[in-house]
Amino acid sequence: MALPDFAWQMDNKTSLVSPLIREELTGQVFRFAVTRKELPTIRRQVFHQSKDIDRITREEILKAFDVMLPGDRTCYIEAVLIKPLSRRTAESKNGDYDQISDGVSAVGAAAVGGISGFLTTVYTGNPKVGKQVGAGVTTGTGYVLNKAIRDALPTLHENDVLFYLHAYVSGGIGPQVRSRMRIIKPSEYLKNPYR
Repeated sequence: MALPDFAWQMDNKTSLVSPLIREELTGQVFRFAVTRKELPTIRRQVFHQSKDIDRITREEILKAFDVMLPGDRTCYIEAVLIKPLSRRTAESKNGDYDQISDGVSAVGAAAVGGISGFLTTVYTGNPKVGKQVGAGVTTGTGYVLNKAIRDALPTLHENDVLFYLHAYVSGGIGPQVRSRMRIIKPSEYLKNPYR
């Protein structure tokens, strides 16, 4: 979600709320252009009918504003709140993450295996040994990389609410950008999430 070209430039006292409908995801996009004096605007904004999701969203936006240290400059904030995921959507997104981890680990493993095979061939002078070592290293590296990437990527579940935030401040020491994604779990906003 790239932001700095601000097609939605607006004066400091307005906010824009627009619906988001992309693939299987639906939600709301909240765009603000605020300075420190106008923070009460964000504190009064209602982001979601669930008080807990509303509170979490507000806290994340205010935290991002504080981290940006905008001083008197305008901070542009875009927050996207996705409605609770259906089981099918969560599984679809998890499948996308599996494809990412498979692709990245295959490329990384092939590079490491190729280099180690080449170096073994140069060292031993035997291309057959080099191919065998390269294949073994490729397999081992592919497994380790795939596991590391899958562990780093989130696993989505039914009723998870996705929250994306992008903040931008220009000036001072240069442009500052902060992006964040948070998964709000049902246990954070439902009284009895597993009934």
